[in-house]
Amino acid sequence: MGNGIFILCFLGWLILSAVVGNVAQSQGRSFGLYFCLSLFISPIIGFIVLAIKGKASPDEILSENPHIFYCPKCNKTYSNKGDSVQTCPECGSTLTETSILATEWRAFPQEKKDSLKQEFAKGNYLRSNIGAPVIIQQQTNNADELKKYKELLDDGAITQEEYNIKKKQLLGL
Repeated sequence: MGNGIFILCFLGWLILSAVVGNVAQSQGRSFGLYFCLSLFISPIIGFIVLAIKGKASPDEILSENPHIFYCPKCNKTYSNKGDSVQTCPECGSTLTETSILATEWRAFPQEKKDSLKQEFAKGNYLRSNIGAPVIIQQQTNNADELKKYKELLDDGAITQEEYNIKKKQLLGL
């Protein structure tokens, strides 16, 4: 009877540890780390630590997982983990960290990878841009819109005063 209770308790402990690991993984944290913490210390402690840490930020996810580095000179990609500065094995240039995880990259078809390489060259999907507003896109849109208003002014559809007002709005003056 005592062995049966021990086995049930152990299985319950194991299942709860797996639940903690799954919850951690759903929050961008390491399944293995939280599973082991829960297994060797306590599932309750594992949940408490997870609650204190909260959901992982995109930057933390990249620091803890292999992600893609890009060589702008060779137009090639490499997978690596962490924050260390990497150099291209072919040309020696400093690689640019992207915000694409290696697991995602491997699942993409070749056309998507080629498209992303073009985006990397433009400065999109880079780790340095995480959490930063996309100002470049807004400036492009504002410039295009300003050009349209200039054409309307030239065509006589709007007055100089209306154009100046819109120009100040678009340029943030």
